[in-house]
Parts: sequence; structure tokens; C-alpha cells
Amino acid sequence: MEDFEKKYVACYLACEEFLAQAADVPVKTVRAFVEALLYRDTLKEFYKTLCDRAVGCEAPTVISGAEEFFHRIDHYDEMMSNMERQKTGSYYTPTSIVKEMVAGVVETDSIRLKIHNRTGFKILEPSCGTMIFIRHFLERIYDETQDDAYLKELISETVTIDIQEEPLVLGVLGLLYKCLELTGDWRVSWQVRCEDALCLKGFDATVDLVIGNPPYLGEKGNRDFFRTLKEQVETAPYYEARMDLYYFFIHKGLNVLKKGGLLTFITTNYFITADSGKKLRAHIREAAVFRRLVDYSGDGLFKSARGQHNVSFVLERGHGSEEDLCTVLVKGMTKDETLKELTVNQIHEYKLYDRKGMIGLNGDDATYRLLEKIHERSTGCLLDCFDVKQGIVSGADSVTNQMLAQGLVESVGDIDKGTPIYVFPKNRALPFEGPWRPFYKNSDIGPYRMAKEAAYWIYYISNETMPSEAGIAYLAHFRGVLSKRREVKLGYRNWYELQWPRTTGLFEQPKLVMPQRHKRNTFAYSEAAIYGSADIYYIIHNTQDKLSLKYLNGVLNSKLYYYWLYHRGKKKGELLELYSTPIKNLPLIHYEGLPWQKAIIQCVDALLSVEISDDVTLDDLIRKIDLNVFEGFSLTNDEMELVENFYVKMLESKEFRR
Repeated sequence: MEDFEKKYVACYLACEEFLAQAADVPVKTVRAFVEALLYRDTLKEFYKTLCDRAVGCEAPTVISGAEEFFHRIDHYDEMMSNMERQKTGSYYTPTSIVKEMVAGVVETDSIRLKIHNRTGFKILEPSCGTMIFIRHFLERIYDETQDDAYLKELISETVTIDIQEEPLVLGVLGLLYKCLELTGDWRVSWQVRCEDALCLKGFDATVDLVIGNPPYLGEKGNRDFFRTLKEQVETAPYYEARMDLYYFFIHKGLNVLKKGGLLTFITTNYFITADSGKKLRAHIREAAVFRRLVDYSGDGLFKSARGQHNVSFVLERGHGSEEDLCTVLVKGMTKDETLKELTVNQIHEYKLYDRKGMIGLNGDDATYRLLEKIHERSTGCLLDCFDVKQGIVSGADSVTNQMLAQGLVESVGDIDKGTPIYVFPKNRALPFEGPWRPFYKNSDIGPYRMAKEAAYWIYYISNETMPSEAGIAYLAHFRGVLSKRREVKLGYRNWYELQWPRTTGLFEQPKLVMPQRHKRNTFAYSEAAIYGSADIYYIIHNTQDKLSLKYLNGVLNSKLYYYWLYHRGKKKGELLELYSTPIKNLPLIHYEGLPWQKAIIQCVDALLSVEISDDVTLDDLIRKIDLNVFEGFSLTNDEMELVENFYVKMLESKEFRR
């Protein structure tokens, strides 16, 4: 057997033996009961095969108690390799999060009424894994009612679905033992289905509660899989480019709910502002009302899913009114993996949405009113007079391990990982004649002006600039890599050119430059040549007007615009995303030469000329800019205090500096 299979069989046998002993029945009795629960012959066949594989295996390790039993089941994902997790998007949920979500849904009026009246209701956990959500939900209901018959009624109306057999079978053991633990009787029945929940038929408008943690799987790197979803009848209407698999689960969950039914999921927070989430946000807004939103404060809750930032939410199916309230919470995970409540607010649900239908975690009416005021005072948006462009995509800055492993690089001389292809460090002699251009990284950008000189050169080859013979000879060592780039294969580029060189005019005109992501609003003005990588974005004026650019530099670096970008912009965790879409749509009072606007330009000119180390002067100038931006938007003293206090709080908690 493969290593995973051996570990899985051993885990199953140990859990099965523990349940049999606790129920005081032979293992064969447990197996017969489990098999009868399983829906469809394919799942039954998997289970029979699992039992056959157990024959001749070593005696299972003895499980010492219920805590260890549930730990083995709920940490089933630790047996999976990272590669397997990434293929399936399976990331199982910390118990503290499950309990928090269960509490949130149990406290809703509709569930409380059902519990009070002992009304049965239909529960669906799609992508259920080891059924941790159903188990904790039913346990919470029993803790409140101590009613054996009601618990069994709810279990009988439960449907658990997963596309993978392994977690399903472990989950069955877990739920059977939980029922035994609570009521003394483990013989309960519900639907256990191994199938694609997105293709589930016959459930529309029949379910009272959808609960769980749907799989996270982006389209990038999984295009063939998403092509199927794009063409599949059940999912095609909801497809959007660059979306995530869990979007489909939210769509499906909304469709199966009855009017007044509830959906509670934990997902990444990307759908609330992502361009790829437009259809999903529109469906949610049309079909349901947010009752609860929990922002996990940038914490990576799933340690094996790097870079994830999560929210959980409760949606109620049906059309709301302007009086509907949503509870918005911010919670953080402590070192001992318990949740700490950081803030809690109630806000009218319609105020979660901005004017473009994006969802904000604003959390209070004062914030909402100020953000609306910024919109109302604006005379347009940034895109009216400016454009936003991305930096250079070379397609191959330097040699990677993958290039070497695939044999795409000639084995000559000292070519190794990190060997320059197009991008060369400035601290070494250039190997041949240019065209060379100073090449900046996003870490070189500071607020108001560039923080560092370029540390690299880029061999800038485009349809405007031709390589030297020595340059062609050097690049030929990497032709195997360069010829595989999409634009070369499609005939748009010669094999030796940069993949997306842009134009020299973009880099050499007056502009603002910004990093793709940063902990604060960071925009630098420059009239010098700034050739930058793809994680640098450029703001250029339609007529290259320097005064408008300098004014914009002051406004975008201000505290008020940090406040706006944090609440209405796009974020990855606590990092602001400063790329094309959110920046183009920024509300703006366009430059008209008003006194407060001229005062901002004077401060920016002074900032561009003073020494970086002159902190007193810098702070004074920055303060004047902030006050002039406040004046331009007619902020009251209370509104200025709101912005200032928020900025100080973020400064202290995240330790970012100007």
C-alpha cells in the first residue's frame, strides 16, 4: 500500500475499534450499520474494499478516549500531502472556528424559534469532509434541549455530501460516536452521499440550513477543471474568469435554501471585493441578507493554506428591507488557537455594499457615513483624468530550479539557480552591450517619493530596441525557456524580447508609481526613468500634467485615503491591494487650482526636495497635507478625529511607518 493508504487504514481501524468498544458491539456490527448508511453502490464498494484491505493489517493502535478519537478524525487532513490538499482544495476547519460559526447560526431568530418549538428542519453539509460542522451543530442543539428524540429527528433530516470517500467514512464514525456520547444510542440514520454537491438534484428550495467549509481552489493552475465547470449545465451560469471553486458552493447553497433558510460558510475573503466575484455578490444581494459577518483579522487560520485570509458569514434567504441589521465582528486567533473578539458592531445590512456592489466590513454607521461623504464630495473618479498601467513582465527574470529540472537551460559555464536572464544586479559588471535600463523593485517605493535607487539593470529588449550580437548569444543559452512563453508561441514576440515590455514612454514620463501590495497607501512621484517589475503599477495623467500628478500624490498618500482604501478598497489580509481596478475607481476631487489643492502641491514639492532624514520637516509637511485633504472634503472635527484615531490604531497594531 501507498504511505497515505496505510496511514488511512490504520486510522480507520483504530476509530472503528474505539466505537465498537464504546457501543459494546462487535466490529462486524458497526461495519454492517455503516454500510447500510452509505448512499449509492459506488460508496458501498469503496467501504467494502476498505474493510478488505484491513484484513491482515496490524492490530490498530488503541485510542485512549473521546478526545483522541475526535482528534484523529478531525485532523485527517494531516495525513494528506500538501499536493493532495491543493488538488482538492480541502482544508479542514479548526474546532474553535466551527464552534464560533455554530454559535452564530444557533443564535439567529429562526433557529432559536425552531429549537423552542422542537420543529424539525433539513440540514445540508456540502463538502462535509469528516462532518465536523454537523457534529458540533447537533451537539450544541442537544446541549440546549437535552431532548434525545429531537436530536434523532434532526439527524434523520441531515444530508452530508463529499466528493472524497475517505473523510466521509471517518465522519460517519465520528457522528455515530457523538450520538452515543450524547444519548447512549449510536444507531441513528441520515444521508451519507459521495458525489459532487454542485450537481445535486432535487434539493432546490427544500433546505433550512446549509453549513460548512467549501473547498478553496483557484482557476489559476486548474484551467482544465474549471473549463469543465464552465461548460457544465449546473455551474455554467455562475462561471467567472479567475474565480474560486467555493463561489459555486455559495451559489448552490443559496439555490437549495427555502425562504428564510440560513447558509453559514467559512471562505477566503476575496469574493467580497474581487473582480471575479461580481456574479456572486449580485446573487447574494438579490437572494439573501447578511445576518452575521466575521472577519478573522488577517490571521491564516488554515496553516497548510498559505496566504489565505478568511471570513465566515450567515446569510438568510429572502428579500430584506432597509431595517435589516447585520452583526459585523473582527476576531483574531491567539497563540493557543482560541478566538479573541476584537470588535463587534451592528450595521444596517444594505450599508455593507458600496456603489459598485462590493462588500465592505465597515462595521459601524459613522464609517459608512464618512465613506459616503467622500463619494458625495468627489467630482469624479481617478480614471477620468488618469490611467493605471502595470510594469514589465519579462517572463524570465532569472534561472529557477524548475527551468533547470525541465532541461530548458543550456548546461554551460556557471549557469545555476539565480543566474540572470534579463535582470542583472548593479553590483556586478554588465556582460555585454545594452540597451540597459535601471530596474526597480516594489520595495524601492516610498510614500511621496522613491525610497531607494535601483539595485538592478534590465536588458530592455522590445520591438523598439534591438539586442546586440553578444546579447543574442547570451540569451540563446535560455532559448528553451524564452520560446515557451505564451506571447512567443502565439507569434506576438520574437523569442529574445521581453514578454510584456510596455513602452519606454510609460517609464520616462512624469508619473506616480505604487507597489501592488503594501501595508499602507504608498505612492511615489517621479519624473525620472523608472523601469519596474510587474508588481509595480504606474499612474499617468492623460496630458502629463505635473501639477495634477503632484496634487494626486499628496491626496493618495493622505490618512483619509488610507481610511478609504482600508474600508472600500481591496485587501489581502491587512495588505492594501494597489493595482489597476481599485485605484482607477477611487473617488477624487479633481485638480482645479483651489487654494487647498495648491497648498498640497507646495507641500509635495517640499517633500520631494528635503532630506529623507529630516523627520521633523517631513512630519510637518505630511500633517499639512492631511489637514488640507480634510478641508477639501469638508470633514467635521468628529470625522477628522475618526480618521486620526483609526490611523493611530493601525499604526500601533501593525507597526508601519511613513
